Formats: sequence, C-alpha cells, structure tokens
Amino acid sequence: MTRTEEIEKFAESQMDCEYRDDSAYNGIILGAEWADETLIEKACRYLDANFPEIDSVGTWYKKSFIEEFKKAMEE
Repeated sequence: MTRTEEIEKFAESQMDCEYRDDSAYNGIILGAEWADETLIEKACRYLDANFPEIDSVGTWYKKSFIEEFKKAMEE
C-alpha cells in the first residue's frame, strides 16, 4: 500500500458514515501530507548536518545519498 493510500484509508476511517464532511476529509489528507513533508525535510537536514565526512568519496556522495533518501521517503 502506498503512503497516499494509507493516508486516504486513515482519513476515510475518521469519517462518520452517515455524515461525510469533505472539508474534514481533505483537512486530514492535507495535514498528513504536510506532516510527511515536514518530517522528510527535518530528516534531510539531520543527515546533512551529521553525515560523516569521507575525504576519499567527497561531498557528492553525501548529496547523492540525501537526495536518494528523500526520493525514497516521498514514494
């Protein structure tokens, strides 16, 4: 199950079956997406600040690793 599907499933589980409020449903989805984005950015900043400096590989490895991490977390 993708993260989008997980968010939609959770949002659906929070809705009252008799009265569906689309603004609340959309709010749950937007909140979850914002939280995901915020946490990914925070994790990338942490990696950038704490990634071990390896002279033999250079900073390109660090940047590449962080970009690949970010891409994996966004999927």
